[in-house]
Amino acid sequence: MRASRLRVLLVVMVMLLAALGYYGAQFIWRGFGTADQPSYLERTLARAARNLSIPRKARLEENPFKATPDVLKEARERFVNRCAVWNGLVGAAVSAGQHAEADRADL
Repeated sequence: MRASRLRVLLVVMVMLLAALGYYGAQFIWRGFGTADQPSYLERTLARAARNLSIPRKARLEENPFKATPDVLKEARERFVNRCAVWNGLVGAAVSAGQHAEADRADL
């Protein structure tokens, strides 16, 4: 009985190491870059790191800015004046910020 448990544990460990090796090889081959979409694991880890970095008290706070038409109008104006040059008018780096695609850093 003990030998079969050990065998199952060994098989699980080998499978886990194989999966980590495969992902590691893919990560090394692909490297860091902004041209490709991040993998599911990268998105999940980044989201978890972001959520863990926000203190619980801050997460529970309410947004002090109410979404009134005036506030939204001012936010749109600020975005167009300060951000649209790099991010495009819809945040996709396409319209006003055509050059943003070439200038962004390839980490």
